[in-house]
Amino acid sequence: MEFNEYYIAYFDVLGCKSYFSGDERAEFDFVQKLKGMVNTAIECAKSINCSPVLSSHADMHIEYRLFSDNIALYMKVGKSQLEIVRLLTFLEAISSAQRDTLFTCKLLLRGGVVKGRLCSDDSFFVGKGLIDAVAIEESTMYPRISLDSSIVNAVSDLTNVQFDSPYLTKDGMMEWFMGLILQAEEDDKCYLNYLTVIEPDKVYPVLKSECRKIAAALKQTSSENFEMVQKDLMLNRREKLEEYLLKHKDVVLEKIKNDCNYETVDKKDPKIVAAKAKVIQKIKWLVVLHNRLFYLNKKTDLVINISYTFDPVTLNDYMCVPTAP
Repeated sequence: MEFNEYYIAYFDVLGCKSYFSGDERAEFDFVQKLKGMVNTAIECAKSINCSPVLSSHADMHIEYRLFSDNIALYMKVGKSQLEIVRLLTFLEAISSAQRDTLFTCKLLLRGGVVKGRLCSDDSFFVGKGLIDAVAIEESTMYPRISLDSSIVNAVSDLTNVQFDSPYLTKDGMMEWFMGLILQAEEDDKCYLNYLTVIEPDKVYPVLKSECRKIAAALKQTSSENFEMVQKDLMLNRREKLEEYLLKHKDVVLEKIKNDCNYETVDKKDPKIVAAKAKVIQKIKWLVVLHNRLFYLNKKTDLVINISYTFDPVTLNDYMCVPTAP
């Protein structure tokens, strides 16, 4: 049994019980979808594995475990010259999985990401790193994936020792990291922003001034990298970001309509009432997050306006979308 340092993400899929109710195939279909979404998230790392230029320096071997409604993604810490790229790509893969789970299944994720010791083989999946990641998930009230200080410190340390080159700069790596995170207003802790689109020319500033020169060189030495860069440069970031935000708005409005009232609740059962109140609290946080991202991206005309009221029997508050007069 050998323990190694890993980057570990552990998260819980919220709302699985109601998702499965009334459909015998729902659980099987969900597992298949979940596996597909995790594999899709890991695809963003495969460009490094397939690159003749990068693969020897930054192998992206991300593993995962699925158990019940919990997921663990983990990647062994390396010592490559591109370790900062490996870590940020790992965080981006998690962010992608969170977004896809919400958009595809209308389910929220809550979890944590740490750097810690882990032993993983066919029989064992144990270690303090996993315990710490689970503890973060259990202590997180809202549907977000929080970053432990060990991850934030790892990004800082790796960035500080990074030597600037024409292709990789400290400023570019910090631009990437800051695009992937948000800070909680109540405790200043960092969590992943799953509605972000990274701008390649900010991450790699050389693309602005030497794009044509680099593309020509890549075309001669690596057709795979050339195609990847061309694809990134052709993407319209604003259009993709707006697509995410609009889809997010539709999902949040649907969750408000379906989950933010007490119509189907046995109001005589205090446990059921308390559980419903927690669900509504999570969706309230989701509305605040949604509107915060719309304001940050200067889309103030597309915020979600809601009305707060209370249930006369439980006296718990809830929310709804106001109807037009």
